[in-house]
Amino acid sequence: MIDLRQTKEWGDWLAATGWVVDKVKTMDGSDLQIFIRPMPFLPIAFFKLQRFNREIDWQDLAETKRKHHVLWSVMEPANEKPIPDITKHGYRLTRDPYLPTKTRVLDLTKSEKALLIGMSENFRRVIKKGMMAKVVKISADRFYEGWKRWARSYILPRGQFDSLVGAFSSKVEFWAMEKDGQPLSAVMLLFTPDTCFYYQTWTSKMGRKSSEHVILTWKTMRRAKKLKKKYYNFEGIQDRRFPIPKWDGFTEFKRRFGGQELSYPGSFLKWF
Repeated sequence: MIDLRQTKEWGDWLAATGWVVDKVKTMDGSDLQIFIRPMPFLPIAFFKLQRFNREIDWQDLAETKRKHHVLWSVMEPANEKPIPDITKHGYRLTRDPYLPTKTRVLDLTKSEKALLIGMSENFRRVIKKGMMAKVVKISADRFYEGWKRWARSYILPRGQFDSLVGAFSSKVEFWAMEKDGQPLSAVMLLFTPDTCFYYQTWTSKMGRKSSEHVILTWKTMRRAKKLKKKYYNFEGIQDRRFPIPKWDGFTEFKRRFGGQELSYPGSFLKWF
């Protein structure tokens, strides 16, 4: 599964918002994308390396850190494989991860029938019943308007949002559920070559009183299958190792779609 953080589009977005994008070599000769944040008015920087699973060329990394005057850095591996190597080089697990440390992933190579069987009985019933509302593709502007109005947590500033949309271009889509001309909910999808990411979403006051968002999510799964994606990644659920209480509600919503939970090791920090 190709993660967002190791795509060119993600690098282009961060570069547009003030990060420096560079590469670090691995022992197998490939490159990993790293992101450096220079500190304003200071000759120091921070870097992060995320969702990787290959052994790092530590000499090349040291040279990269010197070049950018890195004072501290964070690594968030994709699995347990790199941990012995990064802890040997002084990185230690922190309690404050930068990325979600657990997610839920559905296998889109399965048939629609198999995907439905994997869902909760209640969600299957909602989907079978159908909807009074309609699913429509919307613009980035319409999504952001609703996101700004209805989101219950942090949202990207408009400039960063526009940069993200511009970087992903044809690899970002916005879908909404509407009833009588009123928006009920919407979702922002980001695509890598093999994965559809359920990246951001919002639900209106009216939408929270209905089950229509279940159908919207199902429609986006079908959309991802049509685009030949292999995975549907819900991009974050509750992780009791690093609990965020307000995540319990949407974690239960995502759980009812079935699939498998995928855990990441967390965030590892090093000074100097």
